[in-house]
Amino acid sequence: MAEQIQLVDLNAPRAIRPDKSRIVPVVWVRHLWLLRELKDGDEQLIRKVELKPGLNILWAESADKGRNPELYENSVSGHAAGKTTFSRLLRYVLGEGNFGNDALRDAVRDKFKNNGWAVAEVHIRGTPWVVGRPLGVGARSFAIPDRTIQRLFEDHARPDIDDYLKALEEAVMADVMVKRFASSGEPMGWQHVLPWLARDQECRYRDLVEWRDPLSQSQSPAVFAADRQYLMRAILALVSEQEQKELELNARLLAQNKTDEALLPRLQHQAKVDLERLKVALGKELPDVGDDLFHQAVNAELNARSRALDEQAKVIPSPDEIQRLQEVWQRAASDVDVAKQTLEEVRESLANHKQRLALLKKEITPQQYTEWLKSLPPAKGYCSVPLDIAREAGCTLAFERAVDLQSEAELAKTKDLAVAVNRLVNSLALEVANKAALANRREEAAREPRQKLIEAQTRQLNGTRDLTKARDHIDELRRLAENAKKAWDDSQDLAKRIKLTETEIEDSRKRQEKIRQQHMMVLSKFSDAYSQVIRAVMGKSLSAGVEFSGRSIALNLDYHGKLTSAAIESIKIIAFDLAALLSSVEGVGFHPRFLIHDGPREADMSVDIYQKFFLFVRAIEAAFGEDGPVNFQYIITTTEPPPPDLRRSPWLLETLNASEPEKRLFRVDL
Repeated sequence: MAEQIQLVDLNAPRAIRPDKSRIVPVVWVRHLWLLRELKDGDEQLIRKVELKPGLNILWAESADKGRNPELYENSVSGHAAGKTTFSRLLRYVLGEGNFGNDALRDAVRDKFKNNGWAVAEVHIRGTPWVVGRPLGVGARSFAIPDRTIQRLFEDHARPDIDDYLKALEEAVMADVMVKRFASSGEPMGWQHVLPWLARDQECRYRDLVEWRDPLSQSQSPAVFAADRQYLMRAILALVSEQEQKELELNARLLAQNKTDEALLPRLQHQAKVDLERLKVALGKELPDVGDDLFHQAVNAELNARSRALDEQAKVIPSPDEIQRLQEVWQRAASDVDVAKQTLEEVRESLANHKQRLALLKKEITPQQYTEWLKSLPPAKGYCSVPLDIAREAGCTLAFERAVDLQSEAELAKTKDLAVAVNRLVNSLALEVANKAALANRREEAAREPRQKLIEAQTRQLNGTRDLTKARDHIDELRRLAENAKKAWDDSQDLAKRIKLTETEIEDSRKRQEKIRQQHMMVLSKFSDAYSQVIRAVMGKSLSAGVEFSGRSIALNLDYHGKLTSAAIESIKIIAFDLAALLSSVEGVGFHPRFLIHDGPREADMSVDIYQKFFLFVRAIEAAFGEDGPVNFQYIITTTEPPPPDLRRSPWLLETLNASEPEKRLFRVDL
């Protein structure tokens, strides 16, 4: 039936030459079944969609454009029919996290009582896999290798999808020379590539690297725009391992430079703050920290202060002086103690003889004298046990108080004992007065050495404390000067390193540019493919090309000057995607030759240009001949009618219409 289709004449610029070594798409979808429940039986089937390699069209037809519209008539026939949901379901069976936003998922689960399923037959490098993804909550996804969808219910063994996702990853990334992002070093994978191969319809084809919109809730991994551009270059074979290493080096250098540039002003500020603190503390102006005289000026001032403290230390009483004063005071205190002890002994003797004189004069009875003796504490040289207890214990020495034997001997010579005792009492009273005067004199004499000792100890304590504090302050100022100098030196070293890093960054960029120049042949081929798509849909008189500058990708379209508009941007993006697919068809790059465009007609794109995209893909398909296997799969959903000759099998998969529930994708009104 191909001969009936009017194809764009592509042979004028160059013929499409498929690579015979690339026999089948790396990844493609053969069948998509929507089931009410995961059970065998025609009653479970909601819809079967059979796809093929080459061009596949799902058309959500609009109202008849041949008649005049009327107010208040239903005009949603081409919208809400399920074309975007169809694309999302394909992405879902290819491993994406969700098949729609919350509202759609809730509606599907409500209609099918949380039992719906999307089951697909996905071919990975020629091996069929049956993949089942639940539309409800709770069920587990599965993937059966080397199985066609017709054998879905052959047995109940349904492994999880881990091996399937791994097979997708290995198939798509196996030949890619660079497998890690330059900025982070993280591995690239199928989940990063799929968003490019199946853009969100919500992104409106407005930016080359805008693939996922937050409103789609796709759960695709977040990737920076620069990394998305790098991913496309890797898939297109426009970046090598050598360039990857340079890009990784460049990323490290840029990160280091950013850190250093942030640290440099902090170090310079710290040096300035420390210098100002030193000036205030020293009370004088100082050279700048970077001046060679800085340390000399600071050390001179601090050394002078240290010498002054050394002089102050000389007037602080030394430990030897304190020891000498303490010994003087202790001798004086000892003399006081001796005098007081002697005085006490004389007083005690005086009291004893007064009592004896009272006995002799019969002023007290012998019994009273005995009781008085009992009340006395032991004399010096005797035990301290009370007399009553000592007597009860049989102590022979406890029956009378010891007497002064010398005085008793003197008294014994005297015939008149009372007169003698009275004379002795008078003598002892005079001695008590003399001993008391001596004790007072010695106590007065001891006050001066004690005061000198206290004053010396106080001066030593306060002086040592003040000296230590002053020396600590000098040490603190030395550290402050050292910190200021270190911060300054570090800032100078950092400034040199920044300049060196900037040179290394520039050298790395030059090496990258040199590597890219070596890729010019591949780049030229891709740019030619892009130009071919543009000229096929817009005319031979236009010129177009792709520029890869640094990490950016620029799409050019010229006709008497650069063309730009919302529609033009969409045309360039669609052409870029098809050029990537075409390059891989012809053996250049590592594109998996699988591509979905969901409703790509945007803004004021004219219908004839839009339809030429269909014709161009059909022309690529025709380049394989009638019998040759086609090595790509292109799926496009549209509300605009496809070219008339493509509105039928095998290119037209389904015709949906939102005006009737049966013609919607799920055959119900969601």
